Amino acid sequence: MTGRRMLFWPLLAVFLSACAGPPVLTPVPKESACSSRFFMEGDWQFLHRLSFAVSGRRAPSLLGVTVVSTHRRSLKTALMTTEGVVLFEAESGDTALVRKSLPPFDRPGFAEGLMADVRMLFLPPAGPPFAAGRAPDGSLVCRYRGPEGEILDTVKTASDRRQIHRYDADGRRIRTAVLEKGAPAAGRMVLTASDGADYRIEMEAVEAVRVGE
Repeated sequence: MTGRRMLFWPLLAVFLSACAGPPVLTPVPKESACSSRFFMEGDWQFLHRLSFAVSGRRAPSLLGVTVVSTHRRSLKTALMTTEGVVLFEAESGDTALVRKSLPPFDRPGFAEGLMADVRMLFLPPAGPPFAAGRAPDGSLVCRYRGPEGEILDTVKTASDRRQIHRYDADGRRIRTAVLEKGAPAAGRMVLTASDGADYRIEMEAVEAVRVGE
C-alpha cells in the first residue's frame, strides 16, 4: 500500500501535465547535469510482472522478459502468460523483427509502439543531450532529440525520483514513465500513454541477471 501511495503523486502530475509541451529550462552545464548514469549499462536480462490498464479497464497480468545490450543498442522482448504461453516476441536493433504476435497483440502498429516504449525504458538515447537545465518545478532535465522530430527528457525530480517524458514533433507529451529507485532491476516502473492510445503499464521487477557473466 505504501508503494502505491508513493507513486500516486508522480502519476497525478503526469495526468495534469500530459497536454503541456516540454517545459522551458533554466540552462545548466550539460557536462555536469547529465554525467550521472540514468540507465543501466551493459548486457542484461530482466523479468517483470506486468499489469495493463486500457481505457481504464485492467487486463490479465502477464510476464515480460527483456534482454538488453546498451553497447549494441539492441533488445529482445517477449510477453507471456503466467503459465508460460508466449503471446508476443520481437527484437530490435538496426531494424525491428516480430517473431510472434498473437491476438490481441497483433493489431496494426502495436509492435512498433511497444518496441518504442521498451527502448525508451531500457536504452539510453542514441546521442548526447542538446539541452540541460532546471524545470520550473526544480527538476533537473536532460533533453535529447528523438526520431521524426520527437524530444525525450530524462528527469530527476527534486525528491530524486526518475522520470522519462517523450514528446511528439508538435510538442505534445505522448509517453511518461515513472521509475522507482533501482528500476528496472528492482522496484516498479509505470508507463502512461497519452496520445490517444490511453493505456498504462505497471512493471514490477522480479529478476535481473547480467548476460554473459
